[in-house]
Amino acid sequence: MWLEKEQLFQLSVALGEGVRRFSNEENTNSQLSGPTEWDGDDITVEFKARQLLLKYDTDMNVFHLEAHEGDEDEVSGTSVSCGLTIPQSSSLSEESQHICASGRPPCFLCGLPIDLEGHICPRANGHAVMESG
Repeated sequence: MWLEKEQLFQLSVALGEGVRRFSNEENTNSQLSGPTEWDGDDITVEFKARQLLLKYDTDMNVFHLEAHEGDEDEVSGTSVSCGLTIPQSSSLSEESQHICASGRPPCFLCGLPIDLEGHICPRANGHAVMESG
């Protein structure tokens, strides 16, 4: 599943906030229930996620993440859903933030990534060349 850097960052922020909020409640048991169709073999699904949905199930103390290839109006397209326990959610949040922080820094004017060779900012009409570092 392909995500834009901003999507991954927002997912990590939402999961991190959810972990802080829900891990202190009296229900500390995370239970992923229901039948699974996965038999342990590798599953290959490749698509660009355009819509993410994150829900928290208070009864089971788990997060449910859904990723859809299409927009809200589109019914067809690839989709993936999974359940995440609180420790899994915490780990995913931390790893996602680490991945986002290790990328190219964004330009403070336009938000586009700054390459090592520099960045000609469109908001400055090419009159300012930003450098990373």
